[in-house]
Amino acid sequence: MSRLDSRLNAVTPTVLSLFRIVVGLLFICHATQKLLGWPTGPRVPVGTWPFWWAGIIEIVCGEMAFAFFTQHFPKDFWPLVNGGELAVLYCFAFLLLAFAGPGWLAVDPGGRISS
Repeated sequence: MSRLDSRLNAVTPTVLSLFRIVVGLLFICHATQKLLGWPTGPRVPVGTWPFWWAGIIEIVCGEMAFAFFTQHFPKDFWPLVNGGELAVLYCFAFLLLAFAGPGWLAVDPGGRISS
């Protein structure tokens, strides 16, 4: 088992970076779908509460726990029943990244790519 652990540890920073990039791109699609109607519509009219504002917040900082508790949880407790699976997955994916860090491919505060 220690050989497997050492092989996995060697690629962990790369896999973490890949995870961050894929989750970020998928999450941006939620925002652009609401704000621009891309990659699929419909586009939400400017200022429409809560969806247009959710698109703005998704681009700026994320809001999936709020989305789950205000839009999905009132319908039912279970995410599979209330349609909130993606909200829960994104919420915990971002929580994981907050604790695990960005991986090896990250832009540091100075604007340089870290390696």
